[in-house]
Amino acid sequence: MPWFFLLFVAMGLSSSAQWIIPYYQNNFNAAGLNPAASGLESKRKFEASMGIRLPNYNLTYNTKQNYIQASYTYRPRKRFKVWHNMGGYIETDAAPSFITYRIFGSYASHIIIKKNNILSLGCFAGLTRIQPVDLYGSNDPVFANFQNPINLWPDAVLGFRYSTPYFHFGTSFRNMVFDRFENLSNKQLGAKSENPAILYNDFSYRISVKKNLQYVVSAVAYLYAVQPPLWDIQAMAFTFQRFGYGIGYRNPGTTYAMFQARLYQKFSMGICYAYHFGGFRSLAPNSLEVFIGLSPHGLVFNPYVQNRIVECPVLYY
Repeated sequence: MPWFFLLFVAMGLSSSAQWIIPYYQNNFNAAGLNPAASGLESKRKFEASMGIRLPNYNLTYNTKQNYIQASYTYRPRKRFKVWHNMGGYIETDAAPSFITYRIFGSYASHIIIKKNNILSLGCFAGLTRIQPVDLYGSNDPVFANFQNPINLWPDAVLGFRYSTPYFHFGTSFRNMVFDRFENLSNKQLGAKSENPAILYNDFSYRISVKKNLQYVVSAVAYLYAVQPPLWDIQAMAFTFQRFGYGIGYRNPGTTYAMFQARLYQKFSMGICYAYHFGGFRSLAPNSLEVFIGLSPHGLVFNPYVQNRIVECPVLYY
């Protein structure tokens, strides 16, 4: 086990990043953060989820981030060791000055290395668009030379994940195509803006106490080239495969609590409230995050059910 964690850290230390929405409930949006996490369990033909995040929900100039994703898993009817997943992912990030839109098609391939050990490779391919927001009206000199902006470019994400019933680690490489954003008429909003690549890393370990009680501890790292890295540490408890309770800490000064519930069969919801303290609190006192999903990760996993190798349960969190 220790060498897996060391590999996870080493991969993170060698990267740089910019522009990724750091959701707190990573198990709900695992596929959005790492495309290799889409369609991990071959028995689930269809997965879908959506969420909204209000990082500064009680401020005058609020920001809002949301996403929606869906995917379909194809597997051969007979015994197999490889299956495939295809789908789509749409995300918006609304800040006071810019709105960013991302639309991707997704593909993931999952390979059984040995019983209950799965190697997954995935990718996003699509478009990213940045739309500036004029806060001060048409007299803003910055926007005077930025008429009809077309900040649209192709984008791609590559992901890797290794999963077992009790732990996983993964990484995804983002912003692969261009490292600057500008419009197609060569008019820019101020100076050229760097958009360096991102390496997102996550790791988790599951502790099964008894059939109806499991604990999951996890770590997430977002590595940035132009700012200090962002990292999370979380602890979750799942009871009766129906309820999840958790707490977490994010540097430089955020604590948060999570509650997740499977309401009906595979339909689930999750809510997270974050409290910011220190110097960051004056900028963004609180955050709120709400997710709903069909078969989201974490809430329907059961390591005690013995399936054939082609239908083995895997660690989604």
